[in-house]
Amino acid sequence: MNAFRRRNRSYSIQVRLLSAVLAVFVMISAGLFSGCSDASEEEEKKPADFGDYGEKTALMLATSFPERYAYSQKEREAGVFIKEELIRMGYTVEEQKFSSSDLTSSSTNYIVRIPGEGFMLRAEGEQYSPIRRTVVVGAHYDMPPLPSSGEEPADDEAEPKQTEGDPSSTDPTEQVMIYDGLQSNASGVACLLTIAERMRVEKP
Repeated sequence: MNAFRRRNRSYSIQVRLLSAVLAVFVMISAGLFSGCSDASEEEEKKPADFGDYGEKTALMLATSFPERYAYSQKEREAGVFIKEELIRMGYTVEEQKFSSSDLTSSSTNYIVRIPGEGFMLRAEGEQYSPIRRTVVVGAHYDMPPLPSSGEEPADDEAEPKQTEGDPSSTDPTEQVMIYDGLQSNASGVACLLTIAERMRVEKP
């Protein structure tokens, strides 16, 4: 129990980040995320279609690496999966290793750097000049501890799923609850990977 509590404390201090460091030289156009074009206002507006990669990635993380708590083996396996996805996209992945506050465990941040093309900015009454900005976009890939630790997870954190029996049944003998972290934070990692994949096509 003491070890579990220490792990909880380290979780609150150390949040694993999958960070994409974006050296942004241009304002990311609204078209990158909204899929809008210069078509006339009368033309029907449709949401951007980024395919089902994000959905499949979130489900892969949740089902293949459930209970991926901070510093656990499942967390390490999830990190390797994320790294391999970024390499598959063509990125060079940096690994930033760190230790828990009590120095008993370690984990890894995975980082990619995406250079942009620049944007022009000026102060009032001055000439335009190129401006360089860096945007850091990140998502943690571990998940919060089980509520059995004495802490109640938030509604959007460790999400229980019914895996056996009638999904509408309230009989506990017909249900198996699995905490897969779909919302915290498989979905966030999937969004980040979708952005990374898109930026291979449309530079920031």
